Amino acid sequence: MQGDPFPIGAIVQGLAVPLSFLIGLVLSLVEFSKKVGAKGPLCLILAMVFGLLLGGGYYLAAFGVPANIAGWFLLVVVALVPGLAASGVYDFAKR
Repeated sequence: MQGDPFPIGAIVQGLAVPLSFLIGLVLSLVEFSKKVGAKGPLCLILAMVFGLLLGGGYYLAAFGVPANIAGWFLLVVVALVPGLAASGVYDFAKR
């Protein structure tokens, strides 16, 4: 077999910086939402929604529509990570 059709290590390394930026952006959007009146569980939901939209949008803008199952899997992961991370940070900071 020639080359790895799904080089996960290289992909993860390439996504580390953009995902870090997106997590910060999601946290900022949630903080803004809190200042305009969002409270409690709504902030967690907003973190997830913002993360899904920004993470999925980033993936589609950077890599286009996935052509195989591995690409779709990566799209889901990239869409979930910013929202889940921001939700966890928000929940942790709240304690």
